[in-house]
Amino acid sequence: NSMFGFKPVDVIVIPLDGVPDALSKMIAEEIIKQHALNAKVVIRMSLSKFMYDPNWNQYMSNRIADEAFKLTNKFQDKHNKTFLLVMTNLDINAEDSYVRYNYATHFNHLSVISTARIDPKNIGEQENEQLKKTRLLKLINKAIGQQVYGYAASSDIRSVMYGPITSLQDLDKMGSAFTDGEQLAQP
Repeated sequence: NSMFGFKPVDVIVIPLDGVPDALSKMIAEEIIKQHALNAKVVIRMSLSKFMYDPNWNQYMSNRIADEAFKLTNKFQDKHNKTFLLVMTNLDINAEDSYVRYNYATHFNHLSVISTARIDPKNIGEQENEQLKKTRLLKLINKAIGQQVYGYAASSDIRSVMYGPITSLQDLDKMGSAFTDGEQLAQP
């Protein structure tokens, strides 16, 4: 309530077990700096067996989202437009997906973003924290564009809203900021 000096939280960063606290803090700080949104890291979410699919050998982002909604339901009402950003370092996919993996999966006011396949050291390359951070912030900015600002995916590779992202080459080539031509998603 702004009458008492409290600013509503625009983005809640929810790290899954295994995500370093320093990374969660950096994400919240970057969201504040780049978007002037009030971002907080408020809870750490535990992994559960329910989230894992042994047939895919991956964590299912829709199951992670279900658990995040249950966890945050305690302090959110149905009218709350707070964007929930769930971070994991585990390999993710969606149950209804026809692709081998997802970098990020988006739901209504919630995105699950994984660092598993954007971290150079996880794919047999030399460790490069700056490249990992650049890739991660592109995924986060795209999620904020979609979830907070209502932007649609773009075919313009210069835009952070570019999509679909089908490879690290796409992710590395795409822009890191919104362009003047961003379009609102059609309801």
